[in-house]
Amino acid sequence: MTARPSLLYVARTTWSLFLALGLVMAGNGLQGVLIGVRTQVEGFGGATTGLIIAGYYLGFLVGSWYIPRVLAAVGHIRVFVGLASLASAVVLVHAIWVTPLIWLALRAVTGVAMAGLYVTVESWLNAQATNETRGRTLSLYMLVLTGGLIAGQGLVGVGSVRGFLLFILSSLLVSLAVVPLALSPVPLPSSEMPESLRLRELYRLAPLGVITGFLTGASTGGFIGMTAVWATSIGLSPGRAGFYTGMGLLGSIVLQFPLGSLSDRLPRRRVIFGVAVGAVLVAVWGTTFEPRSFAMIATFFMYGALAYPMYSLAASHINDAVPAAKAVAAASGFVFTTGLGAVFGPLTISLLTELLGADGFFWSLALFFLPVAVFSLWRVANWVAPIQRPYIPMPARSTALLLGIAVRSGHDEEQRP
Repeated sequence: MTARPSLLYVARTTWSLFLALGLVMAGNGLQGVLIGVRTQVEGFGGATTGLIIAGYYLGFLVGSWYIPRVLAAVGHIRVFVGLASLASAVVLVHAIWVTPLIWLALRAVTGVAMAGLYVTVESWLNAQATNETRGRTLSLYMLVLTGGLIAGQGLVGVGSVRGFLLFILSSLLVSLAVVPLALSPVPLPSSEMPESLRLRELYRLAPLGVITGFLTGASTGGFIGMTAVWATSIGLSPGRAGFYTGMGLLGSIVLQFPLGSLSDRLPRRRVIFGVAVGAVLVAVWGTTFEPRSFAMIATFFMYGALAYPMYSLAASHINDAVPAAKAVAAASGFVFTTGLGAVFGPLTISLLTELLGADGFFWSLALFFLPVAVFSLWRVANWVAPIQRPYIPMPARSTALLLGIAVRSGHDEEQRP
């Protein structure tokens, strides 16, 4: 039996792709926290800030659908260079015109560009991955993506949020991502258009997966976008805001694989129920702690540890329920559903914080997973669980292409002796 390639082997053969991804994520992570903090400094207001942050996810949704068609027309190098240049320039424009309407448009453009950069890198990874390396490739993707985001968010403390430095630094990181892909001999992949599946049919096949995906998108989109807003609104420093967001991402790494292993051994619906209940309780407890306390740090860590893996649990549940022939198309529909949720999340948090004050942030995070807990319990009690395929570990911000790779990986694992 042939040994499975190591993580080091995968990294050595795809280093330029992952270096480009890491730089893009660092620039995007810094920009996300910076925008949230700066909106508070400028006095935009909670509802306006939520709308600006939702604009990014709306753009991301459009980009995930549209950019694969552009790839087929002009090729990967041109798309990556063009979108990196666009994303880099748009960051700088934020510092020139600090007005809500312009920032809403800029965030939407940034979302389109970032989605396109993800799609381009993921196309290359798909071309490089084989049946033997696909699982390791996905694991490394998760580490690089999450590590890049955490590193970028940590950079918010190196300069003043009122000045140009942090915008320039974010722009620089995204621009540098072009270098490893443009100068390394990585084979160009063929452009592969994802299949589609009507959301009504996807819901009929896996209603719990669709509802969980939508509300997980709302949770993670709101958590990433609005944590900095919450922190700044109660007087915490920009560095502290980035630290809290990073703690949530760090938590996602810690429990992603243990929860996945548990869901392969127990009925997946029961695991989804347990994780949803845990996320609700952790969020509610967050309203009782002093913002600078160790307990608050633990709250963000634990919420991230429960909320982010829910994306993978929902994707795996959908993969359990749909026929193998429709698995890749279902992945595309699932990403669209979570993208809609990510648009909804910041808007919900901004409205509840306007009504309830700072604690509205935590009540929103609890509210996202309460319906998941109720519906999953109802499904456990009233429906026979589907045959389970291997768990698919995935970062919460991914495109249909990468989830399609993960689905294929899951089927490879299922067939492995």
